[in-house]
Amino acid sequence: MNDDLDMSEIYDVIIVGAGTAGTYMGWLLGKLGHSVLVMDKDERNKVGNRLDIIHFETDRIEKAGIPPFKVGNPDCLEIRDKSRVVTPDFEKTITTQAFQTIVRLSYFLQRMYKVVESDGVTLKFSCQFLDLIFENDKIIGVKIEENGQRREVKARLVIDTSGTSGVIRTNLPPDYGVETFKLGPQDVMYVLLQYLKWSKPEDPHPISDTSHIYYLLWFGPSHMEDSAILG
Repeated sequence: MNDDLDMSEIYDVIIVGAGTAGTYMGWLLGKLGHSVLVMDKDERNKVGNRLDIIHFETDRIEKAGIPPFKVGNPDCLEIRDKSRVVTPDFEKTITTQAFQTIVRLSYFLQRMYKVVESDGVTLKFSCQFLDLIFENDKIIGVKIEENGQRREVKARLVIDTSGTSGVIRTNLPPDYGVETFKLGPQDVMYVLLQYLKWSKPEDPHPISDTSHIYYLLWFGPSHMEDSAILG
């Protein structure tokens, strides 16, 4: 590995983290004419693989300007307008109105990467954030490692969308005026998800998208046949 810093680059904005927040933020800024770099430590096809199924409120998609989903495409499982809630005694199932688009996260990100690149945003993957660059106590860029080579990338604005790790925030000086503590196991909310495969799908079983609010669990849609996600 080359320990020397070289090959300085300059952007208006650097965004660390190419998940949904970082990708969308980069896209908005890119469409406004700013030069934007969105970088992520993971390989391009592995971002979002830690999760799978996510839900969007359907009306938010149009409001956000996100290109519409189409059922049957790799990133869209279902678009629905109803959901089910079972009473605590299991005697009744109530149909509720719920406008939801069921999405596979990694496939959605891969689609959005092409969109944001077409609007002039630069994406870098397998690109590790190392440290912040300061000048007169102001952040002016980041030090990164890509393909075994370290270098500096300068920007007018650096945005941290790295998730709970908060790699930018936690690398700020203690006296910078921003909380720099790392999140511990007691500082985050856990949602437990288990993929179920019905051994006898012809027998009665909970219908996909059925909530048992009293017991804080639900059966959500899965991308596999005769299966569900128990949350």
